[in-house]
Amino acid sequence: MPKVTAMAFLRSRHPDFPFEERIKRQDVEELLNLKPIRFQQALVQGEVKREDDRLYNLATMVGFAEKMISGGEILARWSADGRTMPSPFRGRRRLARLRHLGWDRDLVDMVMAEHVRQIGD
Repeated sequence: MPKVTAMAFLRSRHPDFPFEERIKRQDVEELLNLKPIRFQQALVQGEVKREDDRLYNLATMVGFAEKMISGGEILARWSADGRTMPSPFRGRRRLARLRHLGWDRDLVDMVMAEHVRQIGD
């Protein structure tokens, strides 16, 4: 497994390959782990910009994926049953969603590391 986790694909190693610079909506939804309705809300609110040809800038969408984490990804990573959000995301003192795209990824990672540590104690 360490060999697999250490693998990386670097575009810079393939300078002659014609990589796509824009992607379709379905690919964006998959990249961001968003349900179509949540993505539509982000689009309507201007959180995501679409090109004239109805495609999305790949670099921008990858940037969103690096900075934001969706509820679906939170469930996949930390939910015991896959349906119930972990306690830091429930109740009156829950961690606030930033936008329709989700939560701040770095903040969520810190909060969940502390939460998991407390559960383990």
